[in-house]
Amino acid sequence: MVSLITIDELWSKHLATVAELREGIHWVSWGGWDPLHEYLMTVDKLYRQLQADITDEIPKRLAQAETNSIDPSQRGATWTYLSTDQPFGTFNERVIRGLLRKVRTRSFLGLAIS
Repeated sequence: MVSLITIDELWSKHLATVAELREGIHWVSWGGWDPLHEYLMTVDKLYRQLQADITDEIPKRLAQAETNSIDPSQRGATWTYLSTDQPFGTFNERVIRGLLRKVRTRSFLGLAIS
């Protein structure tokens, strides 16, 4: 139980850190670096750190649980949200929506609707 709780908490923190990294990784290109390469390298580093943290933290929490005894009913829930990396749709979907919008307003044909 202690191991699962520890992994769950550390994994949740890891996912939050990766989400923050993804939100701001585009700024790396201003420094002249490749954002994709930097993102992948950083995520790899964070994952290796997660593995080390799990290995270090479980024995500490097991020792603490033996002295304090844990109650599974006091365990909070961890929520994971799924989102898309393409919030505005794929390139093809955006092109089709744009063309449909132009056809509806007839600006595609050079005619304006009054």
